[in-house]
Amino acid sequence: MPLQPLAPSWQLRLAAALVNSAAFPLVGLALLQLAGALSPDDNLLKRRQRICSRLAVAAALGFLLLLPLQTVAGLRQSRAVTTNQASRIKGAEVKLAALRQAVATAGSGAELKQKLQSLEGPVLGPAELSQPLPRLRAQLEAVLDQAEQQIAQQRPQAAAPSPWLLLPDLLRNGLACLALAIGFAAMAQRPGQSIPLLKEVQDRWQQWTEHRRVRRLKASQKQQKRPKRLPSRR
Repeated sequence: MPLQPLAPSWQLRLAAALVNSAAFPLVGLALLQLAGALSPDDNLLKRRQRICSRLAVAAALGFLLLLPLQTVAGLRQSRAVTTNQASRIKGAEVKLAALRQAVATAGSGAELKQKLQSLEGPVLGPAELSQPLPRLRAQLEAVLDQAEQQIAQQRPQAAAPSPWLLLPDLLRNGLACLALAIGFAAMAQRPGQSIPLLKEVQDRWQQWTEHRRVRRLKASQKQQKRPKRLPSRR
């Protein structure tokens, strides 16, 4: 896979490769945690477990950051495909108009053949050139009409897709990244911490929500203690 970090297609392939291959290290990390629990006195196992738990922190953060990355890359890739299709259809329409003009303005079969060759249009053989020019024009117009119908059938595909059509893929990829991030965070441990990263995040979230609840309660109590203003007498 060539290195193209700014291309959305490359980003999507990288994200898919990481998600598809993440199950193996996750299972290995879980087995290492289980082995450490069964053999708490094994120093070598503890050291390996500590190293892997540090690496799991980076893996958890990486998959968490991968969620918005592949979402944005998916939207960009969809827009790029739509833009390319619209550009191809526009080019086909311009070429079709030039071919129609060449068929209408050619004064002879030889001139018509030369114009079609310059536009990379239909190839005229000796059998076609032996026909009268009006009949040859009618045949070419029929061919160009078929080409115009094909372009008209492809035109709806070039319309910008609805974001709702991309929602199932985005949800599936997002849930996969979130599940992997949670899985690695459950067995990750930052340096200087004695609890897993997931438990650390949960504790901080609870502290933050409790702090907000206390602040709201104090604000409500202050508002209730304020003396009510009596209506002024005129």
